[in-house]
Amino acid sequence: MLPAAWNTQRLLLRNVAAGDSTRLHAIFNANAHIGAWDPTFQPVLQAEMDGVVADSLAGRNARGHAFQMQAICWGADGEQPGEVIGYFHWVLGAPKPDLIWISLMVIDPAVQNRRCGSEALAGLGRQLRNLQTYRAAWVEVWLKNWPALRLW
Repeated sequence: MLPAAWNTQRLLLRNVAAGDSTRLHAIFNANAHIGAWDPTFQPVLQAEMDGVVADSLAGRNARGHAFQMQAICWGADGEQPGEVIGYFHWVLGAPKPDLIWISLMVIDPAVQNRRCGSEALAGLGRQLRNLQTYRAAWVEVWLKNWPALRLW
């Protein structure tokens, strides 16, 4: 698993807490406009986000694979975490035992185009290289989701 908390230059990434669910739900649904290009981004109910957060807190998804979700917050090293501006989650061991699958990364539209996603992704790459418990990392992006294709 990734460290419970780690930093990039402007961001603090940390494991989600149960109290984050409402904010994470709002961020996800604020990206519903992407649903025209990527059906993943259809509005979801709060209960669905609560379930994803609960899976992360348990460290396992419904299929029994290691699962972790981290909030992306404003905050440099040594600072208290600021506002949650996004999140990502990943699965270890699916679809193959030696792979990490980054299943979703979402940034609040209010801070998009400020390179927060790129900064978080670069930091995530460094963290994943440190794990040395997998052969490769996979992402899934719909071909019509141009913002995500540019990010990845």
